[in-house]
Amino acid sequence: MAVAAILAIPLSVIPYWYHMIEVIEGKVDLESHTVHYQLMSEIENTAKATLPINSSAVNLARVFSSTLQGDEFCFPFIETQVAPALFQALSTIPYLSQASYIGLGGLFFSYYHAGNQTLAVYSNTTFPTNSSFREHSYTWYTQPANSDTGKLYGGITITKPFNATNASWFQKSLNSTKGYASLGIQWNSGKENLFLNTASVGGVRGVISLGIPVKALTDFFSHTDFHGASMYLGTTDGKVLVQNMANTSITYAGNNNTASVTVELEGTQNVYAGDVPCNPNNGRINETSVLNIGGTKFKFYCSPINIVGLESVYILAFPNRELENTVHETSKTALVLLIVMLVTTVFALIAFVCIVGITKWRELRMCSVLIKQMDATQQAERKSMNKSLAYASATHDVRAALGGIISLIEADYKEVTPGSELDKNLKLAATCSKDLLELMNSVLDMSKIEAGRMQLTEVEFSLTELLEDVADLFHPLGTKKGVEVVLDFCDGSVYKNPLVKGDRGKLKQILSNLLSNAVKFTMDGHVSIRAWARKPSIENSIIASNQKISSFMSWISCLFSKQKEEVDDLNEIQKIKQDPRCMEFIIEVDDTGKGIPKEKRKSVFENYVQVKETAAGTGGTGLGLGIVQSLVSKYV
Repeated sequence: MAVAAILAIPLSVIPYWYHMIEVIEGKVDLESHTVHYQLMSEIENTAKATLPINSSAVNLARVFSSTLQGDEFCFPFIETQVAPALFQALSTIPYLSQASYIGLGGLFFSYYHAGNQTLAVYSNTTFPTNSSFREHSYTWYTQPANSDTGKLYGGITITKPFNATNASWFQKSLNSTKGYASLGIQWNSGKENLFLNTASVGGVRGVISLGIPVKALTDFFSHTDFHGASMYLGTTDGKVLVQNMANTSITYAGNNNTASVTVELEGTQNVYAGDVPCNPNNGRINETSVLNIGGTKFKFYCSPINIVGLESVYILAFPNRELENTVHETSKTALVLLIVMLVTTVFALIAFVCIVGITKWRELRMCSVLIKQMDATQQAERKSMNKSLAYASATHDVRAALGGIISLIEADYKEVTPGSELDKNLKLAATCSKDLLELMNSVLDMSKIEAGRMQLTEVEFSLTELLEDVADLFHPLGTKKGVEVVLDFCDGSVYKNPLVKGDRGKLKQILSNLLSNAVKFTMDGHVSIRAWARKPSIENSIIASNQKISSFMSWISCLFSKQKEEVDDLNEIQKIKQDPRCMEFIIEVDDTGKGIPKEKRKSVFENYVQVKETAAGTGGTGLGLGIVQSLVSKYV
């Protein structure tokens, strides 16, 4: 039921998700049309901003017409009156790069910018009447002009003339009262295209022409955000002004207000893509055409436009429903991801239920096995305990009998002749009995330790006296073997703090077992007991505490139960460290014997284990170091 409730939530969300996607797509589509309309309006408003430039030529021509005397200006009047006005227009009208007066008879004067320099080109002669003589007698002169005053200076260069009076734009401007806009090129350049605004002066005798670089005006549109669209801008007679759609050519046919789009494919012939209708933008989105360009569909908008009086058209090509398609694809992807997430959630829930079930089954199985193991362990412990108790009881009885035997042997010493064969036999029997009694004592001690019945008796005693007693105990045995037994108190710190508290008997037993082994397995040289005292350090205590952990798994199993004990131990250690009366004693037993092989150093502390390489011919039971290890690990 819980799984069904969890799955019902995303299943109910999916239809709502799909409905919201449809609403979003509709809004995006509407927003896209709005963006397209706003972009077209921005382009047309930018073009309208250039119209006042067209009126500059008409206004300047009217001023000159009012000062005209006769049918045409003479060159001195042009040089003194017209030229300054042309220079002023060149200096004040934004983006203007060329200002000219062209007389119908051939008189001509013009200022234009060539890079950072201002130049003047003029002709002070009229056309000769003999047309065959005109090519050799009509001349243009080029001379640098001061960029601030317009005054001519420097050398004069003869320039090949251009008969502008035969140009179509010159003839049309003479016949127009409102001026005429056209495309042309800069004088003596032939490279930079200009928007030419031309107006007639004094009726039909001459014109004023102002030229603005095409690039200067088309750059107005470069600051427009086209929202991913490409733009074509051209005149109605087919001259291209702006074209940023790759591998595409557009031809405008003014007679039917359509633009033909052709795709230029590399290595093949051009492919006709289709026509785009061009209609004025009258406050609404124009009719569009969707054409395939290079495998991508574009939505084309076309509308007429007037730039500085020049009739033109512009075309916008938007990737068809780019934003809408993006939203749609993103929505489908999100829906697929939602379904995948839902399926993943179902599988995750099923896997979770299976894992929980398997875990519970394993836990029950482990509990069953653990209970059986605990029962078996308890039974084995009971058997071992009973065996140990019986063994300890028997050992105690044997030890009591041995004590009686030793007493009888010692009593018989008085009844025999010293040095006789019977005396030797009695002494040998006493020695064997004592060895057997020592063995029984060791076995009984080990049984007590394993049974947990070994009790510690804490008393205050002198550590120096204990060390001296142990050294004196084994000194005769060492002397007999030619081994020197040395007691070394190092820096004398033990003498400064001789009194300690603990189980004197167990400490003596530990030291005796260690010293007994050292003397037993040393054939020559010395056996030394070194002892010194120092202040307890928390680092050494922590290391000693960590050595009590037998394995990683046992530590993990007891982690939570031992955390509090470890904290208590650390607190106790800290208290001990801060107590000035507490000292830490280090006792070492060192000998010059053969030593224990590296691979046997761990096993020698096990019960009934002896190293054959060193124990040969020395006797013993292998319990001494085992008792030491048990006492140290259980009670220290």
